[in-house]
Amino acid sequence: MKDKLIGLIKQYNPQLLEGLDLSTVTEEQAWELLGKLLDGLQESKGKLAAGSENADAAMKKKKEMVEALVSAVLSGTGNLKELLQTDEGFLEKVLAFLQDGDVDDAIELLQDLIEQRKNPTGSPSPEDDSKDAQEKIQQQQQQTLGLAQEAVAKAKAAEGTALKATEELALLKAQQVLTENLAKEKDLPEPIMKRLKKRFEGRVFESKELTDAITEEKEILGALAESGQVTGLGAHAKVGLEESDRLQMALDLALGYQPSDSEKSKYQGIRPFRGLREMFHAFHKYPIEDDGRLMETQLRRVREATTVDFSFALGVSMTRKLVKEYTRLPYDWRKIASIVPVDNFKQQERIRWGGLGVLPTVSESTTQDYPELTFPTDERATYTPTKKGGLITVTREMILNDDLGVLRRLPNRIAIAANRHLNRFVFDLLINYGAGAVNGGTIYDALALYHANHLNNLTGGLSYANLVTARQKLFGMPEYGTKSTIAADLAQGATSIAVAAGDGVKFKADDYAQIEAEIVRVTAVSTDTLTIVRGQFGTADAAHTSGAVIYQITEPQLGLLMKYLVVPIDLQNTALILRNSEKVPGGNLNDDNTVKETFEVITSPFLRGDANNWYVVADPAQLDLIEVGFVEGQEDPVILLQDQPTLGNVFMRDNIRYKVRHEYGGALIDFRGFVGSLVP
Repeated sequence: MKDKLIGLIKQYNPQLLEGLDLSTVTEEQAWELLGKLLDGLQESKGKLAAGSENADAAMKKKKEMVEALVSAVLSGTGNLKELLQTDEGFLEKVLAFLQDGDVDDAIELLQDLIEQRKNPTGSPSPEDDSKDAQEKIQQQQQQTLGLAQEAVAKAKAAEGTALKATEELALLKAQQVLTENLAKEKDLPEPIMKRLKKRFEGRVFESKELTDAITEEKEILGALAESGQVTGLGAHAKVGLEESDRLQMALDLALGYQPSDSEKSKYQGIRPFRGLREMFHAFHKYPIEDDGRLMETQLRRVREATTVDFSFALGVSMTRKLVKEYTRLPYDWRKIASIVPVDNFKQQERIRWGGLGVLPTVSESTTQDYPELTFPTDERATYTPTKKGGLITVTREMILNDDLGVLRRLPNRIAIAANRHLNRFVFDLLINYGAGAVNGGTIYDALALYHANHLNNLTGGLSYANLVTARQKLFGMPEYGTKSTIAADLAQGATSIAVAAGDGVKFKADDYAQIEAEIVRVTAVSTDTLTIVRGQFGTADAAHTSGAVIYQITEPQLGLLMKYLVVPIDLQNTALILRNSEKVPGGNLNDDNTVKETFEVITSPFLRGDANNWYVVADPAQLDLIEVGFVEGQEDPVILLQDQPTLGNVFMRDNIRYKVRHEYGGALIDFRGFVGSLVP
């Protein structure tokens, strides 16, 4: 069809095809070009005087062209009925290109075309003179007219059916959205749900309209709740805070709880309790004498036992105050540690994987296989979570003596204790505190954290030059692959070394290796003997004894960046000067401070030992430093109630007992993220 249309355009106005690649023109584009051609003919006719010879010629040309179009589509078969059955859209296309789009004109055009195809010369045949022949022609014309009208009717009916189906589908989808959204709003009162259903059922709407309506209803309910208890929505309907909620909030405020900005509207209008006795009788509706004392009959009950409701509410308020106080305290430990949840109190194992060495060249060959890469040796850091906590007792005497001040201070004291213990735990890992001394412990490789073999120890005081050295050490930390041991003593200056039998395959030419505090370069490997160049990357050529570990280095420099400078308060001023000065402190006036604003200062009160020690820490985003695992993901300490009033101290000693619990553990994961200067 596309080729036929383009052929007609070439015949009547080839200029429309100039500059086009006909191989890429689609059928739809060909119909558009044909429409432009017909529009041009119509405009030409309008510019000519009606009835003039030129105007009539233009109209005749247009009619001839449309006839040619129909003839091309018929492809010489002359079977209009078959055409309309196989392509119901054909008649619509013909109509679109007629002068007025009139159905009768189109039918007349098709009838003329059929007559011309039956009698190409235009002269009647002998049998046409008979009455039967004339009747036969009229029947054919009527049949053609009927088929064309039927095709138009089908097209219009199909359009109507499609429109109706589209409307029904949109309605069905809208009602599904209504059902799904209302199902999610389980907290909305039933009258509100009914009102929303009535508003949106049986019509098409946008999802945003429904979402906005639900939000509006919630805002109205929230405003009613803020105003207190509101009645009048029905015989027994009431919107607002439950009595138990109001009592709990009053208890929160009595213990000094400070609502956040998002909570202030909820606590508005709530008066805190003035004492423990008021709290107690408010929860259990015990009457009070005019002088403020409990009635004697009720006082005897208080003397005998406390109740679970009051105990539980008091525990909730203490927990809220505890968590609030805890989260407001310093969290410097989070800057140098990562947090993970652990499921139990079993030993946790964290594996530090090494890297792969130099990838060897594989020659073009029909026989050579790819060589096997040596799998890196892993090192494992372990820790076991432990439980920290204690008991809090509220006595009968505290309630009777109205000793609210003690309870108000308790959550704060617990929060401070928990925060301090966790900070000290993490910073003790940073300074490697063990055996009563800084750097007195050992890590996963059985060495002290700050050790010459780790290439991360200094002894100089905090200064610009020493800080630059620490930054360079951090940047130059290597990545380790596999490891072995040396099979014989290695003298200073020696250029070959034997490794454990069978381990020579772990090393290749151009590998770097580390033996204790020295880095060497491997230039050749012969069975288990390595030819080496000593003292690489600023390390010293030194003697090593048989059995010393030799690590393959898969990357000589990891490029770790200095993120934190951790100092005690004694060095805070020096640390801030180093961080903020434009020029080198104490240097020449034209010496720029290259470490300016490249790190953050952490001044920690949890750095034990010499006040001159200082530490540089890498960015935790580059590698794991310290891991802290909280049991079941519970990061904040919790307060638990002994809630059986007839058991234990509750009954025997007239006490309410609470248990404070904080469960976690942790370990240093990778020594390469730390450089420490332990000043002698």
